[in-house]
Amino acid sequence: MALDDFVDSDNWFLNRDDVPEPTLNELKFPLTVYRAVKLTNGMVDLKTEGVGIYWTYSPRVAEHWMFPTRPVWILRATAEYDQVDWGKTRDLNTKFEVEREIRLLAGARLRINAYKRRHSTSFLTFSEDWEHDGLEAIA
Repeated sequence: MALDDFVDSDNWFLNRDDVPEPTLNELKFPLTVYRAVKLTNGMVDLKTEGVGIYWTYSPRVAEHWMFPTRPVWILRATAEYDQVDWGKTRDLNTKFEVEREIRLLAGARLRINAYKRRHSTSFLTFSEDWEHDGLEAIA
């Protein structure tokens, strides 16, 4: 069964028994996190300061974040344990478990190591001629 078969369902992410995801207590650090952003002109529009504190540890949730009429890009980054606002993260995962939210602390520095357009099959890494293995950003 394809992931897109569940998109039209109100609870599409709850219907995915065949693809287990870790619970909040099972996460391992450094943690891969994802964020959907609308970027009209692609990655050239990405602002690395204030890239956002709202992330998810589920690529499925990021993939289906709703902006149906705008270009959506999915960022993949690495976050450390001490960059997470654990009080808000625990509270949000109790109330809205399906979002798999990771709330970062404002000002946390993270490395965006890949990106893709929504519904693309694979992430792109930054060009080999970059000096670094990703793009430093501030939440």
